[in-house]
Amino acid sequence: NYLQHPSPDYLALSLFSDFSAPLEDAVVRMRIINVVLSNSAFIVLLATAARLDMMLAHDRSDEIASIDRPSFIIGTVDDVTIPYYFAEYLHTAIPGSQMTLFEDGGHDSYRRHPEKWNTTIEAFLKKAEKRV
Repeated sequence: NYLQHPSPDYLALSLFSDFSAPLEDAVVRMRIINVVLSNSAFIVLLATAARLDMMLAHDRSDEIASIDRPSFIIGTVDDVTIPYYFAEYLHTAIPGSQMTLFEDGGHDSYRRHPEKWNTTIEAFLKKAEKRV
């Protein structure tokens, strides 16, 4: 399935295995590879667009206010994938929630600052254990 494996190598292998004519001519091979490589970015774009549509269609925001468990929201100010204002929204919408915003680290801030993340989460869990 091209959408599940959009890498250029996979597409080229799939194309060669599906192609019934012999590919003796190196020029023909190169033309096919060029077509595959030029279209692989488009295939990735289609798959990404489908995933975005799926995420946007999945809206359960009306249920957020009913969360009644200790909730800890972590955001990062420089996260361009999930902007920090989503963390602020969740914090406002979930009664009794706690929120921490890290200044830097982007979307992978847990990888860039694992000690800070672990310390922050451990402190929350210790408090939450007492409330549950």
